[in-house]
Amino acid sequence: MAAKSPEQSKAEKSIIKRFRKEIWHPFVQALKIYEMISPGDKIAVCISGGKDSFLLAKCMQEIKEHGEIPFDLCFLVMDPGYRKENLSLIRDNARMLGIPVSIEKSDIFESVTNVEDSPCYLCARMRRGFLYAKAKERGCNKIALGHHMDDAIETVLLSVLYAGQFNTMMPKLHSENFPGMELIRPLYLVKEEDIIAWRDFNGLKFLKCACRLTEKTEEEIALGETEKTSKRAEVKELIRTLKKGNPTVDRNILKSAGNVNLDACIGYVKDGKRYSFLTAYGEGRTSSHGIRKEKTTAGKREEKTTAINRKEKTTAGKREEKTTAANQKEKTTAPGKRKKPEGPFYVYLLRCADKSIYCGYTNDLEKRLAAHNAGKGAVYTKFHGPCELVYHETFALQREALRREYAIKQLGRKQKEKLISGQESPDKSQSRNQIKAGEKSKTEAKAKAGVKAGRKTEQGKKVRPHR
Repeated sequence: MAAKSPEQSKAEKSIIKRFRKEIWHPFVQALKIYEMISPGDKIAVCISGGKDSFLLAKCMQEIKEHGEIPFDLCFLVMDPGYRKENLSLIRDNARMLGIPVSIEKSDIFESVTNVEDSPCYLCARMRRGFLYAKAKERGCNKIALGHHMDDAIETVLLSVLYAGQFNTMMPKLHSENFPGMELIRPLYLVKEEDIIAWRDFNGLKFLKCACRLTEKTEEEIALGETEKTSKRAEVKELIRTLKKGNPTVDRNILKSAGNVNLDACIGYVKDGKRYSFLTAYGEGRTSSHGIRKEKTTAGKREEKTTAINRKEKTTAGKREEKTTAANQKEKTTAPGKRKKPEGPFYVYLLRCADKSIYCGYTNDLEKRLAAHNAGKGAVYTKFHGPCELVYHETFALQREALRREYAIKQLGRKQKEKLISGQESPDKSQSRNQIKAGEKSKTEAKAKAGVKAGRKTEQGKKVRPHR
């Protein structure tokens, strides 16, 4: 494999690192949400020479190398009649970025030069058909185009303002003229400004638009012979103006395409057939505002809650879910009060399979021993194998049993062995730590009593303590 150029390494690294949030995450998210790639696909990435298609090619290379879904790629460049310098720039960028392109010659620019009515639309249709045909020749089942989020947003407004329809650019679709072929747009959730930032960060230069009609129009604009009449440019400027008052207006336009309420539409088209709201209205299925039959308050709340809110329960229910299996079994005599365990209470010693000794406390000795041997007892015994009861003491009060359990746990192994064999009486089996703790507490008590009785100054005078 050929060594990567510095420009290629920087461009690839910047997609994953520097622009991970702005480009890589939205790219991967679009692939997952719209299910654009399936195992075994062979995808032809179509490169026009602009920043969008070259970024798409790099993203597809990265997802193929690091992704979990196995698929194949090829890279198609259609030459519809580019000037030599433009075609040379495409070749240089592809070589620098490590993209193995295949250039296919066509004469589409010549075919649409004399078309006066919507030449751009006709050119786009012809180019797409050409790419479908070449991709199918190479055994591909999908083509990938570099349209981004701004393209989709602008398409919505173009259709509303200039065609009187509500249409959007779909993230993927089936080909009408090439059965078995699909078109996908993996940059569907990537903003154009982030693509521009990636281009400038890497110091790359791409084609803006190599269309001869566009070049001619720009020359006329520069000479003042005509005015800029691109409808897409007008819509782009309109969105830029609207964003000054509402920064999320562009995303809301695209979001509206996924939240169409057919109950609030005068009419719509489905599978080539037109439908009117009057059909449903005559049957009494909708109200004057397209809202369905009135529902109860509880029903409305249920629809508005999200999946997380639906799982939320009352305070009592939350407490019940959070309690452990042991706490759930405990009964209560009154709300908020636990029933005190009944005596007698036992402090016991178990000898485990590895000869280690475990100390515990319970009010049901047989049940606790069975639980230990079943592996359901303390964590200590789970890791030390089966155990047998070798010693126990009985107490009437729970607090006495707990104190005794603590005292025995402070003993060393030899002292515990003496306790088991009966060489040391329960009353004398105090550890050194307990004795030291007792002496410390007595010292603290005396000191405290001395403060209360009064303290002497440096001159030896007795001073009454502050109250």
